[in-house]
Amino acid sequence: MKPYTLSNYLVHLSILTVTLLLLAWILFAWLVPTGMPWILPVYLIFVAAITLAGQVILTNKTKAGKASGFNTYYLAFKTVKMIVILIFLAVWMLLHKRSSVPFVVSAFAIYIAFVVFESWALNRMVRNSGT
Repeated sequence: MKPYTLSNYLVHLSILTVTLLLLAWILFAWLVPTGMPWILPVYLIFVAAITLAGQVILTNKTKAGKASGFNTYYLAFKTVKMIVILIFLAVWMLLHKRSSVPFVVSAFAIYIAFVVFESWALNRMVRNSGT
């Protein structure tokens, strides 16, 4: 089976990010009269960057001889990512109380999409590496 490389991951992450951005733009234009908040594309790129950083760290941990600490790094990364995203959302909600509900709902959907993508990519990477 062909190995799942970081360049494959970057291509798939870019496709996911652009797809989510277009989907959010269409849904906000159709469902929310005020339109898409300017912060949503920033949030999407922010989550994509955190996801990419985590993938690089976890990929390095799965290389030969380093797989022993993978679970610890995975859980630590997920915890830090969640805390950073919650702080990001809390600050936005405090600053923009009226328009925060559509943004928070879409941010949650985006987070779920990235979690599913990360799980799929990590499973594929580990299965192809044979560890």
